[in-house]
Amino acid sequence: MIPRGYLYVIGCASSFGLITTLAKLTYDEGASPQTVVFFRLLAGSLLMGIWSAYSHRNNLKYVIRKSLQETNLPIVFLIIAIGFCIAGMSLGYLGSVKYIPVSLSVLLFFTFPFWVLLLNFIIHSIV
Repeated sequence: MIPRGYLYVIGCASSFGLITTLAKLTYDEGASPQTVVFFRLLAGSLLMGIWSAYSHRNNLKYVIRKSLQETNLPIVFLIIAIGFCIAGMSLGYLGSVKYIPVSLSVLLFFTFPFWVLLLNFIIHSIV
């Protein structure tokens, strides 16, 4: 039996790999980058909501009530900031496919480990 973590990684990698090609196909049919990103984020949000509800199905009322009572504003703002960052990254990444080839877009996108290393060195002075 395959451990669950491997299935998650395979699902994530395959869907992440398909997104640029599917975005290019939708652009050829007349969609805009904003539309593609909107539906990507909407689908992801709905799937995560369904997954969360299913995972906590036995005590869903308690989890909802507890999260509403103990709202931690810094965490809420951090989640909102992360959402804007993901939306901006998606818009830039998927929007680039409309103007340059998918292969070049993927190649440039996956230079991000270098940029993370560089920023980490600049901010924290460690590699």
